[in-house]
Amino acid sequence: GSATGYFVPRQQDGSETGAEAMVSPAADSEAAPQILWTGSEFGLGWGGGGARVARLAADGSNAWGWGRVNDGTSTVGATSLAWSGTEFALTWLDLRVTPGYEIFMNFAGFCE
Repeated sequence: GSATGYFVPRQQDGSETGAEAMVSPAADSEAAPQILWTGSEFGLGWGGGGARVARLAADGSNAWGWGRVNDGTSTVGATSLAWSGTEFALTWLDLRVTPGYEIFMNFAGFCE
């Protein structure tokens, strides 16, 4: 189903360190989410009705929005997110191929 995705940054003890930020709209579908800390900000990657990446400030604010890194025509399974030092890369299982699946990867650069 479709659900709005939110993110709240937290300390190791679970206490909130920033405000709740909407990461994806209700028309989106979230599956297999991944989170990554770059040393100064967060990256989120997820699948569902497409492969998507969001770049979030350290306080959790969604300053850069989110972007699709595939054509959006496939159902995306397991995801993995990496940081190159300048941009995020998302790998995912593309479930269009039956039986089985294919593995894809794409970069998601965001403007400052």
